Amino acid sequence: MPDNNAPLDLTPPHTPPETRFHVIANTVPGIIYEFTMNDKGEQAFPYVSPRIHDFLGLNPADVMANAAVWVNQIHKEDLPSFIETVTASFTDLTPWHWVGRMINLDGSTGWFRGESIPERKGNSVLWTGIVIDITQMKLSEQRFQDITNTVPGIVYQFSRNDNGEQAFPYISPRITEQIGLNYKDVMKDPSLWMKQIYREDLPGFIESLTNSFTTLSPWHWKGRLTHLNGNLGWFQSDAIPVRNNDTVLWTGIIIDITKQQQTEKKLLAAHDQLEQRVKERTAELETAMQQTAIASNAKSEFLSHISHELRTPLNAISGFCQILLMDELSHEQKDSLNEISHAGAHLLHLVEDILNLNNIELGQIDLKNEQVELHSLVTEAISLVKNQARKNNT
Repeated sequence: MPDNNAPLDLTPPHTPPETRFHVIANTVPGIIYEFTMNDKGEQAFPYVSPRIHDFLGLNPADVMANAAVWVNQIHKEDLPSFIETVTASFTDLTPWHWVGRMINLDGSTGWFRGESIPERKGNSVLWTGIVIDITQMKLSEQRFQDITNTVPGIVYQFSRNDNGEQAFPYISPRITEQIGLNYKDVMKDPSLWMKQIYREDLPGFIESLTNSFTTLSPWHWKGRLTHLNGNLGWFQSDAIPVRNNDTVLWTGIIIDITKQQQTEKKLLAAHDQLEQRVKERTAELETAMQQTAIASNAKSEFLSHISHELRTPLNAISGFCQILLMDELSHEQKDSLNEISHAGAHLLHLVEDILNLNNIELGQIDLKNEQVELHSLVTEAISLVKNQARKNNT
């Protein structure tokens, strides 16, 4: 009867090394191989895993029988770099690394990366390594490159650690168009880009970057950069920081805003000109209003004097008419005196009307509704013009 308390034996069953290797070679996502080359340049593949058929359509036995079967599938544009890297690894016994295109027997082209370690054996070198299909990664890189090449700005990744060391892990080629720098040179030496910052804007750059580094807040900076041709342009940078251990990595974009700044400058100048014109027109209007007020006051004073000068003789005429009417007079004499008195009273009313016109202009007139004796009004009007009418025989 089995002992249920005995420890469970997890030791896998014995597997021959050859079988285990073949299982690995058939499941690894790449082509495992051994490649040799002697001092005469003769090449051979002692071993190629069966997955070469999945990636290139080749039969591994054909490749092991003739190394040229595989080498002939290398894209002609990438063959020189293949030969150069193999020769360097053969000479220096340094690890072999190569990225290039290979053509499948069905005519399709894919990107592959080869990695191997060389070992000298007599007059030959043996490389043991793997070739991995990186076509999808290359397509993704190409799509990303297409995007960064069409985005209207410089896409970048910028890093800084706690020791203040800075680097550009990536910066798009558009930096050449906008600043004149080679993007590869900038990734090697970030100070090349820093040197293009206009000296008056450098303190603001350092302050904003330090604040973003400390607080991990989004970085925003606007300032001037000098193109290698000497032209000065305005740029705006926006990036999001992410801390990883002792390093902060910003991923962002730099946009050329020179035209925008020029437009804003013109708008500000136009605004200032408009404000100046408004001030000038306001001053002119104030002067005109003051002159109008002076003229109005002069007119009012003139009318006041004139009315006083007119009232004095008219009141005298009216008074003498009243005195004369108290004497014994003929009917015709009384009519004449009455007409003189009425004419004087009418003139006094005219003077009052002139003053009222001035008050109307000043907005100081009050209108009143009163009853009017129409018969008396018409009779008075006739008496004023009847003598003139008789002279004209009308």
